[in-house]
Amino acid sequence: MLKRLQVGLLLCLVSQEFLAAQIVPSPVTSGHLSNSALVDDAQLISPSHGWVLSGGRLLSTATNGAQWADITPPSLTPATSIDGVFFLDESHAWVVLHASSDLLANSIYTAATGDGGQTWTTSAVAGGDQDVSHMYGAGAHIFFIDRTNGWLFLRRATSSAGSRGWLYSSTDGGQNWRLLPEPPAYGPVHFTSRTVGWLAGGPNNVLLYASRDGGLTWTEERVTPPAGTHSVREVFELPVFDDLNSGTLAVTFSVMPAAHPPFPPRDLVAVYTTTDSGATWSLQHSYRRNTLADSQIVDSKVIDVFSVNGVLVVGPDKEKNIAPLPSLFAGASMLSVGRLSFVDANNGWLVLSDHRNCSIPGCQTTTALLSTVDGGRTFITALYGAATYRGLPMPSRWEISAETAPSVSMQETTVTPGPGYVAHVNPGAQGLDSCSDMENILGGLEQDAASYESMGFYLGGLTATLPKVSCFVPYPPSQDIWLKEMSCIGYFFEPIWDDLQAPCSGNSQLISTNVSIAAAEGTASADEAANALASRGFGGMGAGGTSIAYLDIEVYNPPAGDTTCSPAVRAFVNSWIAEMHKDGYQAGVYANPVNINNDMSPGAIANVPDDIWGALANKINNANMPPVPAGWWINSQRTHQYNIAQPIANVSPVYLFDYDFVNGAVLTYANNYSLCQTACTNPCNPSCPDYAPGDPLCNPTPPSCDCYECEGESGPECCCASCGLLC
Repeated sequence: MLKRLQVGLLLCLVSQEFLAAQIVPSPVTSGHLSNSALVDDAQLISPSHGWVLSGGRLLSTATNGAQWADITPPSLTPATSIDGVFFLDESHAWVVLHASSDLLANSIYTAATGDGGQTWTTSAVAGGDQDVSHMYGAGAHIFFIDRTNGWLFLRRATSSAGSRGWLYSSTDGGQNWRLLPEPPAYGPVHFTSRTVGWLAGGPNNVLLYASRDGGLTWTEERVTPPAGTHSVREVFELPVFDDLNSGTLAVTFSVMPAAHPPFPPRDLVAVYTTTDSGATWSLQHSYRRNTLADSQIVDSKVIDVFSVNGVLVVGPDKEKNIAPLPSLFAGASMLSVGRLSFVDANNGWLVLSDHRNCSIPGCQTTTALLSTVDGGRTFITALYGAATYRGLPMPSRWEISAETAPSVSMQETTVTPGPGYVAHVNPGAQGLDSCSDMENILGGLEQDAASYESMGFYLGGLTATLPKVSCFVPYPPSQDIWLKEMSCIGYFFEPIWDDLQAPCSGNSQLISTNVSIAAAEGTASADEAANALASRGFGGMGAGGTSIAYLDIEVYNPPAGDTTCSPAVRAFVNSWIAEMHKDGYQAGVYANPVNINNDMSPGAIANVPDDIWGALANKINNANMPPVPAGWWINSQRTHQYNIAQPIANVSPVYLFDYDFVNGAVLTYANNYSLCQTACTNPCNPSCPDYAPGDPLCNPTPPSCDCYECEGESGPECCCASCGLLC
């Protein structure tokens, strides 16, 4: 049976609410700053000038971090956040701002300065456009090639399996913005001229596109993988151009080393160059690197930065410098580089984060802005922030209680359910969901189990399994152990079924515009979802309980006078819910609140969802999801996805999660206790019977040089030549 999480006391997210937090200059600086947040983002513009985003405040320096000035636009209020920053030079900059509330739609605008932040001029972008303001995903990229020509990319509120947005252009320095045709994916953009631009994005950054007409149209770019590379996922960064024709592109291919399961997977980085403005790309070389590294192309070389064995490793492959960690991070074991910004081979910044023991109350999160002037041989700490995190203790065991099955029309089930499910009564919860490969980060999720109780994962569906999406789907029986381990850790589940999408959504797998066919497609899709639930042990009513799956309908915007898109969605969703009920399961929907209100609510369809999961990224942690009326779905039937594509503590920043306020249906195993006693064999898991925190598996010592694979050799000795470290 399913579980309902009643809203009560809220858990505080690492990035949002702290008992105590302070940003102060390091002992080597002369300025004094005080704030209530950590170092969130930063960029070095020149060897002396740069900016930092911290707790919603924009800070700048003209002395490489020795002194700082608060240059936050004065119109910024507590209800407004900075979603994007771009500096063209030391004087000219633009920021993307948005204000939101429980009752009002997002108001989105830009602010521009020509004097280094002393004065700002604001311009509205989409404040009066209901489609944009209600569907905005609280994320933006902004870029200018000169003082007048720029582009603004606003993210739609989608699931982590989706990636769409609105692209605007300006020819007057951001005073006015013109909406362009919707690009095929959302992500950072970079233009080398008024016509030639690049876009890296999509789910998990697996897509690269080029535009030759100023962003009106986009063409997908492909590269040839290095010889012998297979069964991997490409991850693209934006190419960097030295001039209009010559550029460098780094592509990461994720590869898991079978010989070293306790350690992170190894990445294969392939470096390509072009001399024809990106028309063709030639492979120059490839190398393996630490998965937790961050990278940047500088002077046609890929600079990697990562932390291992108490040092920072900085530089191109086989040319790395070794720097000791600042004393601030003494004893830290889980460090990540959140932002890397070099202006040349010597001068650079990086944001280093330590989330130590952040699954227990009172733990501390530390971030620091580090600066180097010698290519990473030495660093100074320009700013740092230390925050006490308010967590909740991990439950000792699960409270098992019965729950009455929902009142739905019962017919003979078409699937064979697995074990039954039960309810777990809890006063409230924070949840996560992700399309990322969560099988590889189970250890980090274990450490976060006290802070997040619910995990949304992809059960399957045509869209979730597309090669360009490739969501993590725990297929039985091999990856099915992930579900059992996560359940033993203490997580509950919100299964997501990501299948056909609205005909006007711009996706590739679309619902038929013929409503009869759309209804049949919904029925078939529900049967597949029910079978997927049953195959993983999520039982239906026939097993003495009931389970739920959430149908993922990504955000869509029907055209004026629409007679096909909304009717098709209604037919599909209505039949999907009816068939799920017939198969013995409850049926929820994940969608934008505007789409829920218009096409999935009482009066729009006969079979309304049992629960709703609203994608409204307003960064407000509650169950309100306007324009859905507050009087609908009131009996613990709501989950609110209020922030998207964010890193979490104890997990590499390359894995992004969505934050959820959960007051709705989630799942757990009925025989959870016996399951964990028999199937849970991880000595690092406190819920496992053989829990042994001192086991080497729980505290692995990385190889001496952080290398797992060497050509023609084995063992740590080979690391000396390839990493430049002493073994």
